Amino acid sequence: MTGPYAFAPVAAGRFSGLMSPEFIAAGLTRLFEADRFPGPGFEVEHVHGNIGVTWRVSSPALPCPLFAKRFVHPPLVALRSLFRATGAGRSWRAATIMAETGIPGPRPVAVMSRKAAGLTVESIFVSAAIADPLDRDLERWFRSRFDRPDLGPELLAEKREAIDRLADLYRAAHSQSRLYFPDFHPHNMVVTRENGRLRLWLVDFDEVNFRVRTGDIIKNLASLGRNSVKVQKKMTGGGRITTGDRLRFLRRYLGPDATRDSVHRLWREVLDNWERR
Repeated sequence: MTGPYAFAPVAAGRFSGLMSPEFIAAGLTRLFEADRFPGPGFEVEHVHGNIGVTWRVSSPALPCPLFAKRFVHPPLVALRSLFRATGAGRSWRAATIMAETGIPGPRPVAVMSRKAAGLTVESIFVSAAIADPLDRDLERWFRSRFDRPDLGPELLAEKREAIDRLADLYRAAHSQSRLYFPDFHPHNMVVTRENGRLRLWLVDFDEVNFRVRTGDIIKNLASLGRNSVKVQKKMTGGGRITTGDRLRFLRRYLGPDATRDSVHRLWREVLDNWERR
């Protein structure tokens, strides 16, 4: 790839892989040079570790803050790495495909791995942090903004805009056939505001599949529906996710050619899948 997504081979300490030349020049290789990752000389904050362990990494020398996700591969996983990509390799590949297909996500910065006896025992995916997110994730932001009984005109308009942006993100993800996101949920997204307009980003995609099978899109939409019920249960301040909100999402998702029949046909397909779980 070219431009901001160009990568160069790099070796640092016990690690080797690919890294953006811009970040090589900024000294990011030092993060990998110590005996134990992460190396000194950076501000490092442990963030979470559902799959792998994630750190937020920053330094005045870096062009922007980063997230580094580390995957440790026990023996059986290390053996499988002979035949399939590592966790970090899958994340890096997904991030580059997202950039190519127009799915908003973090900029990939580096993918590094450490080998022992010819097997990959550790891999790390580094990406640029999304600048100025409005909250830790979309779900938290949505509840903090709209969990109240009376939204008023401005908040109601903002809620509708958020639903539209969510539908746009799903449509972008479902308009290509190279990636499928099984864990496509609001807690894996962040929201920003750029020039007065909301924008959503998909930031966690460890479980990505590199093919889309029959029924995957409906499963995604049904999963979002089930997730919206969970979010609703957490909204204890009187806010609601209404049938009108769900219909608005489906109309926007289907695009300008959506009709009443096409919206209700999709609604029925989603509900059928939802009820089978």
